Amino acid sequence: MTLSLSESSDTQIEIYKNELIQVVLNILKNAEDNFRERQVKDAYLIKICDNGGGIDNKILPKIFDPYFSTKDDKNGTG
Repeated sequence: MTLSLSESSDTQIEIYKNELIQVVLNILKNAEDNFRERQVKDAYLIKICDNGGGIDNKILPKIFDPYFSTKDDKNGTG
């Protein structure tokens, strides 16, 4: 897996997928704790961008429904 450090950087690093997942989860948990401790209103930490063509407007209202996936049962995670 390759990770781009920022949009304006050409720097790339190699990283194990599971390690990256753990880092992101730790950052999110620490941020959540900090937001609660400081009583931050309208707090947000990440913004997810899509360069793969976006989400079809037909399915957009369903994307947060439980168990909704556009993938078959074998590959989807909902």
